[in-house]
Amino acid sequence: MLDLKSECEEFLLTLPCSVERLLQAKQHGLQKQCARCLQEVARNFENEPIEAIVEASPDVLRQLLLVMQQCQRERAAKAQELEAQVRDLPSVLFYSLPKGCRPDERIDGLAKIKLQDVVAQIKFR
Repeated sequence: MLDLKSECEEFLLTLPCSVERLLQAKQHGLQKQCARCLQEVARNFENEPIEAIVEASPDVLRQLLLVMQQCQRERAAKAQELEAQVRDLPSVLFYSLPKGCRPDERIDGLAKIKLQDVVAQIKFR
């Protein structure tokens, strides 16, 4: 019976997370699936029917709140890091210019590269 349960969980791990799958994982003791769904639901809670968790499982709601709190801390730390990068960008651009180069010659290309890095990090969040 354990093999079948493990196979089912492995299959569920390939499917998108949702509140329904989170509750299903909790009900059937699928720890990996439960942890994965907690993370995904916490990251996207504004688009998830959280009220279903409130009605179905206060225990899962408690776990979800803790994961959401951790996600919020991580987002805040990332936001501070990105703010610092944007704040320091003028200095980085100035000191990254090759010697003997007029600032108007290469600043656009350099700024584009540096800003693409910051934008990629924002999208990753």
